[in-house]
Amino acid sequence: MDEFAHAGPDYLDALERLRAECADWPGVTETTSWGNPTFKANGTTFAVLDRYRGSYCVWLRCGHAQREALVEREGYFPAPYDRQKHAVCRRLEGLDWDDFRGVLRASYESLMPVAIVFFDPEVIYTRTESPHKTLADALAHMKTNRGKARWGASNPASLERIAMERLNRLSGARAVVVSHEGGGDQVIGVLNGTYDLGIGEIQELRAQIEARKLRLLAVLTEKRLPGGFSDLPTAREQGVDLVVTKFRGLAGPKKLPAGVLKAWEQGLEAVLADPAYRQEYAREHLVPAFMDHYEAARFTTRFADELAASLRELGIAR
Repeated sequence: MDEFAHAGPDYLDALERLRAECADWPGVTETTSWGNPTFKANGTTFAVLDRYRGSYCVWLRCGHAQREALVEREGYFPAPYDRQKHAVCRRLEGLDWDDFRGVLRASYESLMPVAIVFFDPEVIYTRTESPHKTLADALAHMKTNRGKARWGASNPASLERIAMERLNRLSGARAVVVSHEGGGDQVIGVLNGTYDLGIGEIQELRAQIEARKLRLLAVLTEKRLPGGFSDLPTAREQGVDLVVTKFRGLAGPKKLPAGVLKAWEQGLEAVLADPAYRQEYAREHLVPAFMDHYEAARFTTRFADELAASLRELGIAR
């Protein structure tokens, strides 16, 4: 059942129209962000079906000049909280889809990947008081108590939710996976015993790890992390074939001049090589993974295709 089935008919009609419009566009995936259907092109958001001041609307990414022109038209208004003035909203009321189609396509075509900079490792964790010392221990216990475990995760279409659903299938635990809008509520749920396991990034968990409130059970990477968590085994080392690739990078306007792209690439490589900055990103356990524009474009296209396939396989998206 569609998770938005509770919404009104105008909302559902708009969602189906958005899905139909974007269905054949290369690199498009549908996820959920802050409870809203979100459409991404190669990992970059270009449209969101949203609600603002009691009315449904479509949030769109656009250039500054296009934004200024659109807000003069009926039904459009500046996107709230858009300090950079690079987004606009269109109310559903009175929306002419034939006219809107071109605006939506322009939003889809407005951005491209500039570079990939980091991989951001995901870890599985539990509370310190838990009897489970390793992921293998936890899954063995839950397999013998099928259907009784509860696991936390991020929003329904996130990488974290996909990872936990895959872990569920691989382990046969049949755990209940509960989604949250962010990592904070999930951490609280693990700490107070509501959830047996959680998933997240080390930097968002660091305070609780340092306070010895959380125990890390596995990292979802190909290899172990360097530095202070080199003793944390991967999921694969514990018999679970699960690797999650979460990345951080930069996107920019389509058709950026080659010279501008080159300047960004050279600048990013120089920053990554700077000893002071290296110390900072190592402290946050970010893994440098520089890819230039062309490598990033191939990577994000492949990533989007794999994400879409996972969402369909798990029944999260069509």
